[in-house]
Amino acid sequence: MNILDLPNEMLVKVASFLPVKDLKSLSLTCHRFNDLAVGPVLAVKGVLWLNKVEETVNTYGEKELKKQYIDYEVLKKIKRNYHAVGIYLPVDLSSSEFVVLYRRLMTMFSMKKIIRDLHVVDSNKLHMATLYKNCSALFQTLVGLSVTVVDSPIVEDKVMGMDMPSLRWIKWNEEKFHSNMWENRCVLINLTAPKLQQAKFEMPDDMHVTNQNYRSILALKTVDQLQDLECVLGDQVVELLTNNRLPALKHLHLILEECSSSVSWDIIASNTPNLEKLKLKRNPTTIRDIAPLCSFLLYCSALTELHLEGMDISRVIEKTYLWNGIETLHLHDCFACVQRGKKVVFHLQNVRKFCASIGLTRQCQFVFDLPRVEELSLSKGNGSLDILEMPKLRTLHLGVMMRRQMTFLTSEMPALRTLILDTPSMFLPVSESNYSLLLGSGVKLTNLTVICRSAHAINELLENVNRLQPGLATLKLIGMGAVSRISRTTLRSILKLPQLKCLLMTNIQLTAAIDEPYALPRDLQRLRIRSVYTPVNSRFISMKRNQYRLGNVVERKILHHNLVNANTAQVPNYHEMHSTCDTCIDRMSSLLPDA
Repeated sequence: MNILDLPNEMLVKVASFLPVKDLKSLSLTCHRFNDLAVGPVLAVKGVLWLNKVEETVNTYGEKELKKQYIDYEVLKKIKRNYHAVGIYLPVDLSSSEFVVLYRRLMTMFSMKKIIRDLHVVDSNKLHMATLYKNCSALFQTLVGLSVTVVDSPIVEDKVMGMDMPSLRWIKWNEEKFHSNMWENRCVLINLTAPKLQQAKFEMPDDMHVTNQNYRSILALKTVDQLQDLECVLGDQVVELLTNNRLPALKHLHLILEECSSSVSWDIIASNTPNLEKLKLKRNPTTIRDIAPLCSFLLYCSALTELHLEGMDISRVIEKTYLWNGIETLHLHDCFACVQRGKKVVFHLQNVRKFCASIGLTRQCQFVFDLPRVEELSLSKGNGSLDILEMPKLRTLHLGVMMRRQMTFLTSEMPALRTLILDTPSMFLPVSESNYSLLLGSGVKLTNLTVICRSAHAINELLENVNRLQPGLATLKLIGMGAVSRISRTTLRSILKLPQLKCLLMTNIQLTAAIDEPYALPRDLQRLRIRSVYTPVNSRFISMKRNQYRLGNVVERKILHHNLVNANTAQVPNYHEMHSTCDTCIDRMSSLLPDA
């Protein structure tokens, strides 16, 4: 076997262990190695890093910084146009090291390489200020800027102004808040970017621990063209939203924290008249205030998409007039305190997509009226929750205990075609009967996904699936290890589906040995299997010569072997899915690839 027979991913991994000076020799070997030599040094996800700083531990247990710089010859031989460049600016950056970085950056700029995006990893000493002064021509042409400020003490204040006329987006991340260092809470950088459209301020890691009024060291001075804003709410953001009119703002994501000053939410909402998408996330330690929600619903007539996380919706449930324009609604980990014995009907007449995980007060009745909904995701709720008829429902994701029968289960759903059943770990008989109603003869499904968190959920739901849902074209069965089992009868019923085209089975255990192989459906085109545990001497699947050949070489080989850990490509991430019990249909779709 030749080394060139290995895939590029393995060669890049091997080359990543080489020092930078040896990569120059590697690049002279052949054309393929010339293309791969730059990758391990500095090309990560389309970003060319001019240097590399890693923290290592020596033989004495002391931490040391290992610094590497891209070689000039390697840099000049780069044929690909990297539009994104990255730079590490550590705390102990000396003047000579800065000159080395400056010369490499200017080398790319002089080679007429179009640098659109700049990624900077800086310290709180803000060496980026020196970089801006020496490379002002570069900053004048930048379209995107991403800055990560790592943990280090502030030695001196460098209040400066940055003028970037071509900047369209910025991502600012301060990893540590350090509230004890911000007694005066001064702004260190004033950014003037008249064409700025997207700004994202990441929340510091210790934000909930310090629980202080947050102020970033970066302040935006021009927001006329701003269309997308994501930030932590503080006095600085309140001043920005209150004192400026943002007619172009369409997407707003606020992480609600404690503010020392009183917030006029009516003024903020009136300054964003064209807002279309709003996300409000509440810190669990902050006061439960619904004023921001009411103001945005009242003043933003163009608002159609609303995401709420950790919010109290008790006092806005019955105000139906506020929700008339909402078409997409996400309620994640929200709660509603309803008076005991009271029945509350939540009318959402125009909502077409609804995702909910809500905590409700027991001994009450909470009813959702969704006459026009087309996509529904319900991943948390108790016996107090009920949903009325949904005649236009097309996609349903259900992941609740279902201890009582909801109204929509007994009504007709003629448009329902996609069903995702996330069965609970305690699959009680009452839950089984309610889930089985969705697989009845009155529903004509084409796509079915069953996530089995209990021992026998698959057998109880799919034992007669070939008779109940003969029109199924895509079937995905996802287990959670040895607890997820499938019997021979259920497997035979699945393989008898006449119109089945795509089948995904993963992390499931067969309960008994299969003496005779099962034939595949005639129209089956894709088969993806991983970690299907079979007893010894089992013969699982056979394929007749007159049937269609399946997929790639790996998929055809597994038809003639016991299916154990076969075909590991394009299958869900089980650890992610196992830890994700309360999720919406968007999150579930990202975890479930096409079969």
